[in-house]
Amino acid sequence: MDQQRFWVRFKDGRTATEQTDWVEPLDQLLKSQEVECGWLDLESPYAVDLEELQSQFGFNEHAIADCRQFDQRAKLEVFDGHSFWVCHTAVAKDSSSAVWELDFLELHGFLTPTWCVTVHQSVIPALDQMASLWSSRLAVIPRGPGAVWASLMERIFDSNLKSLSGVSDRLDTLDQQIATRKGAELATIDQLHHIKMALKGLRRLTAPQVEYLRSVSEDRIILACATDRLHYRAVKDSCQLLVEKTDLAIEESYSIRDSHAVAATLAANRTMARLTAFSVVFMPISFVTGFFGMNFMALPVGDPRWLWAVMIFCSVTPWIVLHWIRSERTL
Repeated sequence: MDQQRFWVRFKDGRTATEQTDWVEPLDQLLKSQEVECGWLDLESPYAVDLEELQSQFGFNEHAIADCRQFDQRAKLEVFDGHSFWVCHTAVAKDSSSAVWELDFLELHGFLTPTWCVTVHQSVIPALDQMASLWSSRLAVIPRGPGAVWASLMERIFDSNLKSLSGVSDRLDTLDQQIATRKGAELATIDQLHHIKMALKGLRRLTAPQVEYLRSVSEDRIILACATDRLHYRAVKDSCQLLVEKTDLAIEESYSIRDSHAVAATLAANRTMARLTAFSVVFMPISFVTGFFGMNFMALPVGDPRWLWAVMIFCSVTPWIVLHWIRSERTL
């Protein structure tokens, strides 16, 4: 595997990590009666590592099989002596990129009466932050695996909310570009499409967690470890806030798309109005040209008065038509 780390809290209040000098080896900690709660984090484990987990903790074979595949939906399953939880997080890509996109990361969690075991393939910044805070005692030290998992999920949802703050600025910029008609139209639509798809993906992966967290906070689902209902209720509120803000961002993206469609339609209408006015202005001249271009036996062009009448008609009529068009606010 790429990385393995752990954090433990002993019954006497001491805490330790894999970098602590006096701490026992991990295999002994897993069997120690002095451990009040612990967190074991595995990044990109091999199949043999998962099999070792199954033998050490007695995890259900179906949960281990799901843990091997990182394409699971968000879910919570309770087995005899442990629980298996799948949640997702989103990390914004390079902020300097012209297109705002999200990387969706999957996190698997096993909860036992003493240990919280997390498994993931890629680096999840929220886990690194919590590990650093617990090691330096800058965060509230959890007193059970249920509290460890709740703290990790809360940090994940908070990081997702920070990622959403970037999309609001992007949407405002796109809205201004559409309003002022600056920038390439195709590039603007492409950015808007990427943002909308990323937001839909975030909502699809996050929304199911609200119901799971509500069930745990209301004791409708009993985990294998002790849980703090108020803590899980707070995590549920954070997840619900994330879903609501995602919905608002999706609605804003649709609104901007509709604004772009309206702006494009109005621009096309203005162009057609100018072309129509141009054609109407020169319609009298076209009529006279067509009329006098026909082969008649005789035309009254021998009389100068008719010639002057035709010239005055061709000169004055376009201005009259143009004045009428402007009075009707067509242009």
